[in-house]
Amino acid sequence: VPALPDPLTEEAANALSSRLSDSEVRALLLDQLNAQASDTGAQDAEIGDLLFHATTGAFSSITEAVERLPMLFTEQGKAFANFGRFVGTNGLWSLAGYFVMVLIGALIVELIFRRFIRRWLVLPKVAGTSPSLRDAVGPLAIRLTSEILSVVVFIVAAQQITQWAVPQYYHPFITLVGPWLIGLPRLAVAVSRFLMAPTAPAYRIVYADDATARAIVFHMFWFGFLIGLGAVILPFNAANGVPQGETRIGFWSNLSVHVYVAIVLWIYRDACVKMMRGSDPAVSPIEDWIARAFPYFGIIVAFGTWWIVNIVASFENWALLQSAPHYKTLGLLIFAPAMDTAIRGLVRHLVPPMSGEGPIAERAYVATMRSYVRIGRVIVFGCVLIAIGSFWGINATTVATAGVGERFAARLIEFLMILAIGYLVFELVSLFINRKLAAEQTASGYDPENEEMGGGDGGGAGGSRLSTVLPLILGVSQATIAIVFLLLALGNIGVDTTPLLAGAGIVG
Repeated sequence: VPALPDPLTEEAANALSSRLSDSEVRALLLDQLNAQASDTGAQDAEIGDLLFHATTGAFSSITEAVERLPMLFTEQGKAFANFGRFVGTNGLWSLAGYFVMVLIGALIVELIFRRFIRRWLVLPKVAGTSPSLRDAVGPLAIRLTSEILSVVVFIVAAQQITQWAVPQYYHPFITLVGPWLIGLPRLAVAVSRFLMAPTAPAYRIVYADDATARAIVFHMFWFGFLIGLGAVILPFNAANGVPQGETRIGFWSNLSVHVYVAIVLWIYRDACVKMMRGSDPAVSPIEDWIARAFPYFGIIVAFGTWWIVNIVASFENWALLQSAPHYKTLGLLIFAPAMDTAIRGLVRHLVPPMSGEGPIAERAYVATMRSYVRIGRVIVFGCVLIAIGSFWGINATTVATAGVGERFAARLIEFLMILAIGYLVFELVSLFINRKLAAEQTASGYDPENEEMGGGDGGGAGGSRLSTVLPLILGVSQATIAIVFLLLALGNIGVDTTPLLAGAGIVG
């Protein structure tokens, strides 16, 4: 088979074809067709493999864990028995005594530290009206930082006391339990107290009543505890004669976290709706629908991430799960109402006051506020997509050499990112033109309640050429942006946009 020139330019191709015989041309054509068929077959095999792991493989991973459930209790007892034989009966009592000693010593060190920062741990009293979001975030952030530093001081003190006063063979147990079963739940509580302020309603960032705020803080503690328990039990079993995949205890630990999140979302679904709506009474129908759908969407995401974990387990890609991307994804879901509240608060502070007077100026001001809120949501949505992609190892450097599963996930994220950017441009252009239109109509004295002042159908007295042309410019711009970015997004996932582009050209 003749070799193709490298690089294959038009001149090199013409020169090659002029000197090849018919048999050589046929051989070269067959060779290229066979290579293309081989690539297509490999890609089809990868797609089939992905579909298998996403359905049958994930289901097999679940059934395997169920089948090994009786073994879970016996093997867990074996791990505890091996640990008991290793340290002995006296050793267990010694371990308990050392653990209590380390705990008390670390708490004393933390209490001494908290005495130095006690004024940062208490929120200032509010006189009169509640502080604005900007005024509330400062004290809350100081308290959050102080609480995190207190936990860090506790963990460091516990590690130092362990190194100085505890025998060497007890170190792994104490250093494993402290950060995960004590430190992580306390950090979860600190973050939830920052958002919910259960004892200081005036500083509460998320719109919720006192009972809901206290309940969220309570459940965040147990959410962190369940994650920490899974992080402790797996290495404990592996160190005591029970391999991690032997009992599939990691499956049940992960399932308990996702089920717990789904149950909390279901029990507090009405409170979640109120959080997403916020305190602003002017909620659009779409925003109201999103708020009502949020708890159910959260439940779907909780079980969806659990299913993705089973797909990854079916691929036996345990290294990806070690960084806990599913828990990080759930964390972003839990803090969605707080992010939305922060967006609305920032818009109230950053949007300039209403310019002009009259119904046109008021309507323009409300529309501007809503546009900025939507822009903020799109930006946060894009950042969340990028963060989720990084959690699951999807970035520009890994996708190039990844399998079809990673490429599919990356294209899906890129598709959503293109739509988000397109919507952002759509809102910015609409915001700019609407503000110009409102300024023109306000200056001309146009009153929407009295169409005669606007000159009837044609604009007439008080109108201007710019106020007549701007609505047309707005419609054309919105249509152009929507079509262009939709075609870009579809082309990114492999859809042939040539027929759509031809049809759009005819309509244009």
